[in-house]
Amino acid sequence: MEYKQLYFIKNTNYLDSFGYSHLIFFIIFLILFIISIFYTITLHKYKKEPEGTNSLMFSIFTFFVLAFLGWGNISIYNSHIGLVKIIDNKEYSSVEGKVKNYDSMQITEKKHESFSVNGIKFIYRPAYNTGTFSMIKGQGNPIKEGSFVRLWYFQNNDLKTNLILKFEYVP
Repeated sequence: MEYKQLYFIKNTNYLDSFGYSHLIFFIIFLILFIISIFYTITLHKYKKEPEGTNSLMFSIFTFFVLAFLGWGNISIYNSHIGLVKIIDNKEYSSVEGKVKNYDSMQITEKKHESFSVNGIKFIYRPAYNTGTFSMIKGQGNPIKEGSFVRLWYFQNNDLKTNLILKFEYVP
C-alpha cells in the first residue's frame, strides 16, 4: 500500500498552525505604540496637552496590548516546538488501520469531527487551535468511513484527547 501524506506537523510553520492573526495584531499595535509615544513626547515638549495625559494613557494601554500579544506569540511558538520535539524524541504512538465510526461535520456546525482506528478515538475541530491535525470534511479532508490510514499521535492529558501529529492515508 502506498500512503499519501495529508498532514505532518514538522512540515508546518508555527504561524500556519495557529494563523497569522497574532502576528498581524502585534505589528499593528507596535506601530500604534511608536506613534503614540512620539505623539506624547511632541505634545509634552510643546505643552499643548497638560503633561500629555491622554496620549500617555493610550501609550500605556498599547504597551500592555503589545505585551499580551507578544506573550501569545511566544506561547504559540513554544507549543509548536513542543509538538515537534515529541516527534524528534519519538514520544508519539502510531496506529494503522481502517477508519471506523467516522462522524464528519460541516464548517458551520458546532460539534467535533471524529473517528476511530483500531479502537483508538480521535476528535478534532479547527476552532480548538491545538496546532495539530484538524482538517474537517468541509475543508477538503478526503477521509471517509473505511479509509485506510496511518497516524502518529500523542495523548494530551490536559485536553483528554489524542492529537494527530502525522496523518497518512491510502487514496
